[in-house]
Amino acid sequence: MNAVVFPSQVNGKVKIPGSKSVMQRLCALALLHSGTTIIHHPDNSDDSETALKIISALGARVTQEEDLLRVESSGEVSYSGELNFGESGLACRMFLPIAALSRNKISLTGEGSLLKRPLTFFNEVLPVLGVLMLSKDGFLPFVIRGPLVPHRIQVDGSESSQGVTGLLYAFASSVRANTLLSVTKVVSKPYIDLSISLLEPFGMSAKWMTDDRIFIFPRKQILENVEVTVEGDWSSAAFLLIAGVLCGDIQIENLNPQSQQGDKFILDIFSEMGIHYSINKLGVSVKQQRDFKSFTCDLTHTPDLFPPLVVLASFANGRSVLKGAGRLVNKESNRAVELVKMFSSLGVNLFFADDEISVEGIGKVNGGSVDGVNDHRMVMAAAIAALAADGPITIAGAEAVSKSYPEFFTGLQQLGAQVSLI
Repeated sequence: MNAVVFPSQVNGKVKIPGSKSVMQRLCALALLHSGTTIIHHPDNSDDSETALKIISALGARVTQEEDLLRVESSGEVSYSGELNFGESGLACRMFLPIAALSRNKISLTGEGSLLKRPLTFFNEVLPVLGVLMLSKDGFLPFVIRGPLVPHRIQVDGSESSQGVTGLLYAFASSVRANTLLSVTKVVSKPYIDLSISLLEPFGMSAKWMTDDRIFIFPRKQILENVEVTVEGDWSSAAFLLIAGVLCGDIQIENLNPQSQQGDKFILDIFSEMGIHYSINKLGVSVKQQRDFKSFTCDLTHTPDLFPPLVVLASFANGRSVLKGAGRLVNKESNRAVELVKMFSSLGVNLFFADDEISVEGIGKVNGGSVDGVNDHRMVMAAAIAALAADGPITIAGAEAVSKSYPEFFTGLQQLGAQVSLI
């Protein structure tokens, strides 16, 4: 599917979908909980649907009831067979250690770009925890046989925080004594904080004791029924917030200003740039402010903010520097390379070198045609840029937004944007 997005003013209210990062984590915890979990306001993105398929395969029973999901589980993982993680990096890295709790042989595979993402973290860690593992050079497909036996361990967190979350959840569900998980070279720490914050309703707990040491505590006795809610997605909201800054007056509902989601960092960047926003009980509001300065920020811990912030930097006046770009190489695409390619074709001067993307903003972006490279965040970045561009932008492969925000283009249209899907 191609999307043609025309320069448009956008005004009104939009309810942001649930966070797939929160949704997938709650799915994992519901699987590991012995009893019933009610998940309110579930997310329906492709990645979240993948997580539901995985927990169903691993033994949970999932029932849809209006705006909630009911997950019933024994809390035990005893699966034997094949698991397919689709293209979800979080599902793969988080559920792999959880699946390894099973004593049975499990084949693990994926699709598309996930097959090209290195997973050497698990080659190094799982055998130390008693898991037999076969892989080819650290890429899917894998074959594993557990059970994973938690004990004090040190891991390298520089590849991704998602594998750390998987270990954290596997440990928290099964340790019988306080257990230390040491994580060196931590990246995306806010996402580990998010993972820890979601443990409590399920009777599990963990705590950072220092910047690189997490203590995981034995599970507490809790009620059989647990109720949780999927909060709004700050990663998706970042794109619409920037749409409001560039060309409108938007209120984004269903956002939690106290969220542990790392991409809430977008508000700190706005404050540094002098971009005004307001927070009320319904969400966050922004108005058009086209005269703003360039900026420098470190996105090592929030790499999903690169695409929307490249858009913002393109319309700023002056040179913006976005640090931590090395984290972009193993996403759905090599986002560092693809961002340079996409925005260069739209008349923006930007460069990737030495772990940084620098953007020479001149206050405008040209219209044109771009390839979304099967990457949801690249598609959304092009669409938001088009709203304030000198002409329409045609985006090939626009269906990729279903990975995280299936209603993205519908939401833009509801705000008044002119969008043609062909």
